Amino acid sequence: MGILANIVRLGKGNNDFVKVIVPTAFRMTTEDGILLYLKLKNEVGVVAKVTEVVSKAGLNIVNITTPSIVKGEYGDLFLLVENCDRECGEELSKSMRKELGKIVSEVSVYDSRENFLFIPNSVAEFMGLESLILPKPLLGEVYKFVYGKHPDALMLALIRNMGVAFGTGLYNEFLGESAEHLSIEHQYENALRFFEGVYSSMGFGNAKVTYKNGVVFNIEIYNNLESLILRNLEQTRALPEFTIGMIQGYLSSLTGRRVEVHVLETLPRGSQRDLFEVRVYEYSK
Repeated sequence: MGILANIVRLGKGNNDFVKVIVPTAFRMTTEDGILLYLKLKNEVGVVAKVTEVVSKAGLNIVNITTPSIVKGEYGDLFLLVENCDRECGEELSKSMRKELGKIVSEVSVYDSRENFLFIPNSVAEFMGLESLILPKPLLGEVYKFVYGKHPDALMLALIRNMGVAFGTGLYNEFLGESAEHLSIEHQYENALRFFEGVYSSMGFGNAKVTYKNGVVFNIEIYNNLESLILRNLEQTRALPEFTIGMIQGYLSSLTGRRVEVHVLETLPRGSQRDLFEVRVYEYSK
């Protein structure tokens, strides 16, 4: 039994991160467990009451998931229970209804015969915004199609401009207005730490940003998703255009000036990392 999920990376350094699994769907891969979906009343101690019912049945919970923050009267809860077949799951469902009464408004049981289970009535969110989930292998297929066709300059410019729009939107959506009351130094510090965190949490790679007097920025990225894909495609002359554009859009929005991004090192060209130097020019965009 497995979980299809977003993986959020937390931490600093090249390999120093923790994988936080945020389930968006479940994949049943073995026959020794069941998944219980419960709609529960939002009240103190409700999860403890649910787990007590499972414990009384002599069963073990291997995963507890709430797909979203509970805001209303009811919330959703998923339990992965091992060593429990379909019949066992149905008995557990009856026990839930009997012992918890009005606390439970709905109980559903899924076993290995339901190969995939997508969380019902759910919307993926990232920092409060409705979001899309794009599996990395599928993104790799997109890049394979684009770069495998030997894209011309117009196509590469389009990819970079998409990155610029993404980076610009990222800054404006989350930091634009909130940063206005901060000093320039604190604006930069806050925005650069945010970039490192959000780049990692979106699964793009592990970024580290340093700067001197707000004029020259160095951005070091390990395991950069775009560059890993290009390296696997053996595109040794290709540059990570979307990444370049994203950096350009974000830092241009932060500084309010024109910036240029120079690629010093990149995975497709044999490096162990991506290294970018960003220069800020004196006149406005």
